Amino acid sequence: MDERKKTKPWMTDEILDLIDHRREMQNRDPLIYKQLQKEIQRNIRMAKEEKLSKECIKIDKLDANHESFIMHKKIMQAIIQAAREPSTRSLYSYKCKVFRKFAVAKGYPFLPMSVNAVLAFLHCLAAKHLSLFTLKVIVIAIIADHPLDSPAALLFRPHAIKAFLKGLQNIQPQPKPPVPQWSLQTVLQQLTRHPFEPLAKASDRLLFLKTVFTVAITSARGAIESATLRIDS
Repeated sequence: MDERKKTKPWMTDEILDLIDHRREMQNRDPLIYKQLQKEIQRNIRMAKEEKLSKECIKIDKLDANHESFIMHKKIMQAIIQAAREPSTRSLYSYKCKVFRKFAVAKGYPFLPMSVNAVLAFLHCLAAKHLSLFTLKVIVIAIIADHPLDSPAALLFRPHAIKAFLKGLQNIQPQPKPPVPQWSLQTVLQQLTRHPFEPLAKASDRLLFLKTVFTVAITSARGAIESATLRIDS
């Protein structure tokens, strides 16, 4: 079975086989498809429980051996991982796969993690004009895939990652989107037409929007005129 399909740590070959079989039965036999769906869900629950049980056994062994530091670190990592939504974990997993391919292609060692590989990866993405926000998400994804005391995790310390991203921002400043242009005259003309007029046929929502816009424009114009009078005086 292709290991690349195992996107979850609890995924098994049996579950993958059932998923493939379900895909084959999707348009051929609806009854078998539903049965496979239930079986897959049952196996997933069992696989998750088995994975959790193994982690608990590891923590118990660490506690019995008085290795409290490693034990608390594993517990903290498990709690942080559980705090992420499934969609977030899936996104992080995909970004880590892209980073692994980059590291292998460039000849960087993946384990142990190379800080130079992370920086080179970020620099490559920055050259493609990815936003700073996207780069930060990628760094977080890489860290989430490694132990808290690994070099990749150390990279995220403020004095390192902030300096790197700040440097990118200075070298390649992100262009600000222009303010969209609009015409007050066009908007006012539209407010006198359908669906805002006639008032008897307009919905309450459209009447509310029309009233709010009219009051806002009138108040803004009045404030500007008042400020002008104060300056002239």
